Amino acid sequence: MLQLAMPFAIQPMLEADIPATVRVELEAFRSHPRIPMLFPKGYTPDVYAYYEDNKIEGYHDDTQRFMEAVNDETGEIVACSEWTFALDPDAMVNKKPINPNEQPPANWPEGGNWRLKRFYKVEWEHWRRGVFGSRPYIGMINLLLSAFPIIV
Repeated sequence: MLQLAMPFAIQPMLEADIPATVRVELEAFRSHPRIPMLFPKGYTPDVYAYYEDNKIEGYHDDTQRFMEAVNDETGEIVACSEWTFALDPDAMVNKKPINPNEQPPANWPEGGNWRLKRFYKVEWEHWRRGVFGSRPYIGMINLLLSAFPIIV
């Protein structure tokens, strides 16, 4: 049984917390074997900026929800999660498929492996359509626990 030695609050993520939660996310995946292939130069400032821009865009998307667990005593973000609430069947049917020839966005990190990123985007969308089709669903995209304190 997991026992936490700290009081914490689970709350909706604030937009101002996006940089801190991006650090939690990137650190959680730092040792994943895909990361050196995706970002051969490592976690450069433009990688953080790219992820922050994407989180901001998602934060303002009505189908996305972000939560965080914050240590009540220190204000540290100790965990975060990202959810998709795809509840409108009409929106699912009309969702534009991902273009397998899509070019990298202007903010794509220098030296990043866009072909690999695009491959995973296309495969994820193919899987999502195969499993859910036009049916409504709620999906947890990420649930991440910080290995180190993030103070906001």
